[in-house]
Amino acid sequence: MSALPITINGPLAEVRFDCFDLESYHLFLRCKTLPESQLGYDWETDTYTLTTPARFATMLGVSLEAVVNDRMPLAAHLFDYQAWIVGMALDARRFAIWSDTGTGKTSMYLEWTRQVRHITGGRVLILAPLQVHRQVQAEAQRWYGDDLQIDRLNSREALAAWCKEPGPAVAICNYEKFIPDVLPELRYVAGIVCDESSILKTGGGQIKWNLIKSARGIAYKLSCTATPAPN
Repeated sequence: MSALPITINGPLAEVRFDCFDLESYHLFLRCKTLPESQLGYDWETDTYTLTTPARFATMLGVSLEAVVNDRMPLAAHLFDYQAWIVGMALDARRFAIWSDTGTGKTSMYLEWTRQVRHITGGRVLILAPLQVHRQVQAEAQRWYGDDLQIDRLNSREALAAWCKEPGPAVAICNYEKFIPDVLPELRYVAGIVCDESSILKTGGGQIKWNLIKSARGIAYKLSCTATPAPN
């Protein structure tokens, strides 16, 4: 078996086990940490093949450059500080934009969303209070036109179905979709934006913990608020 029997085939990473030495065992232990995987067996070759979404391949030692597309040029309408923050957020993959009112928080996370959709070829979900959904859609239309269409998901069932659909897309819904329990379908998305995330600050909130558990393994996460420590 090769030193790294991992291949990327479109949206999936495949790990091939055709012998069972110490190196294979160590790789197997890493595979057990994957948030999502499927295992198949070919009896003719006595080979096991594990598949997992390609965004998790970095957990197995594959460099990110082998999995993702290059970034697009950042949108020209961003101010210099906004472009710098978006670039830093993309580098970190899991990041918080705690930016004061009037500094363009929505513009920054929309550009982050556009980039993550392109980089991963997957789906990005925006979580925000209901009263700002149309405003976010209007902002996306203003700066990107049809290049950044944002679907509104009006039910928990619609959210679950959208997460499992193939192909790149962006959608928005409210936090209450994570009541009454965990939404396991969320693991299929490539990125998640939590707008007005200060509403999750309470220590034992049901929505907060259901969201945390549902979002395990998602490669790109962004928290956004203008009031990280409200009075």
